[in-house]
Amino acid sequence: MTWRPKIGKPADGSIEISEIREILLSFDDAMDGWDGPGSVSPKSNTVQNAIDFLNIWPLQMGVPDPELYFDGTVALELYGEGGFTRGGFEFIDENTAAFAALNHSDVLASGTFNPKSEDEAIESIVKFRNALTSGKIDAG
Repeated sequence: MTWRPKIGKPADGSIEISEIREILLSFDDAMDGWDGPGSVSPKSNTVQNAIDFLNIWPLQMGVPDPELYFDGTVALELYGEGGFTRGGFEFIDENTAAFAALNHSDVLASGTFNPKSEDEAIESIVKFRNALTSGKIDAG
């Protein structure tokens, strides 16, 4: 059985933060094999870490797209107007998260942080946002 999020993105692409939370919560229902052989469910606490992170997300950066990757990583991704990724935040396991700010194929900033530390999470958001607004980034 293939697992899919309970809430899909509307046809016009608009989505609210509360809907992002619901989609993230639905990731907990994914079981090993959800996307074919070898795909795994999210690791312990990664969904909750992403939800906690979303609670401090600055809305001026836009609304992130929630993603569940084949390896069980939970992510919040930002896309530019042209559909190119601007980067995002990945929740890898209970104590590890990573971020990357991109300009097409150029990495403007990246790093790892403990998602359980609000100070580290905020610091990562600041680095990410500064990279995106540094004047080096294309709208996409």
